[in-house]
Amino acid sequence: MFPFEGELLTTGNAEINLNLLIGVCSEVCIPATANISIKSDDLFQSDPMTVQAVTFANIAVPSKRNAQNIFLGREQIDKNTLYVKMKHKKSFGVPSLFVEGLYDWYLVPAELMSQDESAAVFKLDISRAPKGTDIMAQELRYTIVTGTSSIEFQH
Repeated sequence: MFPFEGELLTTGNAEINLNLLIGVCSEVCIPATANISIKSDDLFQSDPMTVQAVTFANIAVPSKRNAQNIFLGREQIDKNTLYVKMKHKKSFGVPSLFVEGLYDWYLVPAELMSQDESAAVFKLDISRAPKGTDIMAQELRYTIVTGTSSIEFQH
């Protein structure tokens, strides 16, 4: 919701136009845009689409549900590559994995290497992590996304 207070200075039919760039946040912020146009006559009516729009926005925010049951492990293959294994059924759809490290890290989205009915394996390029970092000792933030559902956790 975007509450506002104002005074209508005209007695005719007026319109309020609002263009917003916002962050939808839980643990991490996802940028979103909102373009709203409201006619003055509509300000005194309830919008039935609002509840639906807010519900869909909440669904898209990453959650921590079942996070402890999703992570299956990680293995550093060489100084530039980390493999991450997540519990994810192929029948759920094709997943994407986003990994965040410390503030000065640059990590690209992980590449899906394989998937079956029990797990998905991702390859993560860690070549741009700060020099001398022990990647296996670091806590990383993982966000696994399938369609419009996502789960976020740290390990």
